[in-house]
Amino acid sequence: RRRSLVVDVRLPPPSAVTRTQVRGREFLIKRDDELRLGGEQGAGIGGNKARKLLSFALHGPTTGVVASMGGHQSNAMVAIAALCRARGLKFFFLAKPVPRWLRKHPSGNFARGLAL
Repeated sequence: RRRSLVVDVRLPPPSAVTRTQVRGREFLIKRDDELRLGGEQGAGIGGNKARKLLSFALHGPTTGVVASMGGHQSNAMVAIAALCRARGLKFFFLAKPVPRWLRKHPSGNFARGLAL
């Protein structure tokens, strides 16, 4: 049976669309860089990860373990780890073997993910 949880995620407004011209051609640019999932459960995630993970933030599991697979420096890994931490879930990230140099000197998103 699924446990109910009050989820505090402030919904971001829809992504703005900016019109711009390059070499006489008009382009519409979706501004996901301006998105941010606010609130305690939103974990401050921004950009396209906010749009992609909104459903998980609102309707994801409230108990258990979440697993994901990706690269060592994955932005998604950090975003999912932050959401899991905010929800009190265990998170396992699956990747190819981590290079020895990165294990010895964690940096970038790999270090951020380990800190969560």
